Amino acid sequence: VANMYDLVDAIYSLDITAVPLEQVESLLNLLQTIDRTEVKAIQSFSGDPSDLCRADRFIHIVMVEKGRFLKKLEAYLFVLQLDGAVDAIHGKVNKLDKACNEICGSEELRRLFISLRDVFNVMNENSSSRSGVGVDGVHLRALSRGALKKGENLTTMDISIVNLLGFHGDDMRAILPTLKYVEAAQRVDLDQILAEFKAVEDGLKVISNEVALEEKQPPIKRGHAENKFIHRATTLLSKAGGLMSEVRLAVEGAKDKVSAV
Repeated sequence: VANMYDLVDAIYSLDITAVPLEQVESLLNLLQTIDRTEVKAIQSFSGDPSDLCRADRFIHIVMVEKGRFLKKLEAYLFVLQLDGAVDAIHGKVNKLDKACNEICGSEELRRLFISLRDVFNVMNENSSSRSGVGVDGVHLRALSRGALKKGENLTTMDISIVNLLGFHGDDMRAILPTLKYVEAAQRVDLDQILAEFKAVEDGLKVISNEVALEEKQPPIKRGHAENKFIHRATTLLSKAGGLMSEVRLAVEGAKDKVSAV
């Protein structure tokens, strides 16, 4: 944009081709952290605004002449970030969905869980009979990998565990890809996905609210920028509505699959 007037007009008309993301973020940070005493002094200025210095003139425009500039700026920033935010949610949901499908469909993993259940039943039986025989985690992992062979001072319980697990060599290697999906699923935070989804919904509500407020004004009192904002924002909301419905279904599907896993 050529000057501060063009900047304000671009923000108010939601012309997202005019102001880059970095400049919008810097401007928003400036207006949110500016000294309130200074703002009040400029707001109470009763002289000719053209007599103010360039910086104060800008503050006068966005805080006095254009009272809802900050909200418009927040809406502008949200629109610039919308595609990236939705793509990020889609990516995480797809990753989680793929991981859940692999986990639920893994026959090897199902067999392993059944075997582990039987192992712990054996351990519990030995514990309840006070046999004095115990198995720690490191020893159990060594048994499951087949690292301990028959003849290596295995106890009766060790042999029982080896027989119950039944996973050695190729069997354990076959399950590694599925275990990687388990790890991937654990890294995807479903609560974070839901929080990001809500943030997008909240951003759309801000834009919808701004449209409603502008539409309350009589057409004769609305300027060119305000009319452009209504048109562009309404188009965006219509497009985003369908997109968010798809994302919502994907997120709900991910929640169900995580519960199933």
